[in-house]
Amino acid sequence: MKVLIDYITNNELASFEGNRLRKDLKGQCEIMGVPWVDSLQDRPDIAHFLSPRFASSAEMAKKAGCKIVVSAFYCENDAGYGFVNYCQKNRVLRGSARKLLGFADLIFVPSTYHKAFLQAQGIDKRIEVLAPAVNFDRFQFIPAENEIFMRYFRLGARDNFTIASGNYHDKKATATILQIARKAPNMKFFFFGAAKGSDKVRYLSLRSKAPANLRFELLTEDDVYRSGLMHASALLVLSERPSYISILEAFVTRSQVVAIGDQKENPILENGMNSFVFKDAKSAGEYLDNVYLESSKRTIMHAYGSVQQYGMRPQAQKLIEFYNSLFE
Repeated sequence: MKVLIDYITNNELASFEGNRLRKDLKGQCEIMGVPWVDSLQDRPDIAHFLSPRFASSAEMAKKAGCKIVVSAFYCENDAGYGFVNYCQKNRVLRGSARKLLGFADLIFVPSTYHKAFLQAQGIDKRIEVLAPAVNFDRFQFIPAENEIFMRYFRLGARDNFTIASGNYHDKKATATILQIARKAPNMKFFFFGAAKGSDKVRYLSLRSKAPANLRFELLTEDDVYRSGLMHASALLVLSERPSYISILEAFVTRSQVVAIGDQKENPILENGMNSFVFKDAKSAGEYLDNVYLESSKRTIMHAYGSVQQYGMRPQAQKLIEFYNSLFE
């Protein structure tokens, strides 16, 4: 059995979650001794797609006799990977997403909420809930690498800071972190996001108008981000989009997770147990401005304990079992 795992190569659509998901899927295949390939010319048995932009490729793979697998709602914060337009009040599947899902033999989603959503949208394919795997080895640094983020952004050992990621098309997310930063002058904030087309102008405008304790940045190198997450006081979940990959990585690094608004698409978050969920930016900002990390130690350790089940090997075993079931 050989597996093709798709990938967006256009630099204008640089991805954050998409890159990590693809690397982890490849890693899971390697753990289980399953070859992965990059092209239909390598004659794969399974074609696994992560983005609706590959609907046409899925059609070609289907005609070539491949089983089609789709991972939906894992990378909604990335431009080019979204299955739903979250800017619309009434959320429906994008046309390209519906087309891609129409070719699927198996659809993976991160939660039962998303399974129910697809079924309500009329998708009658096989849908399985599978949380993304977490590669714990990504956060094993040698001492010289551990401080990369701190050196890169000239931070001191006593500086408290939070990290958030997304894309600059998400006006709600950037507006929310602006509100939080103004309410929490004692905390530093970093927002990393993709900016394509007209969003580049918005990114530059945000940078010029941001308060002194908030930095808007483009997507950074993976080692810089990982180092930052290791030292961050908190990961901010700013929007209502599913953010499983970032959340699970924060659990691994023992970074507190602070979320804002309705988090029904992130049911993994349990307010007061493994995270803190606030109704609005004002209350989140007030909390972060006065946060005493020892008081949240229980919550952080609960989150760290819960993430152990999502390691690469146990998730790889589940993934390959699902792959094999397509041929039974």
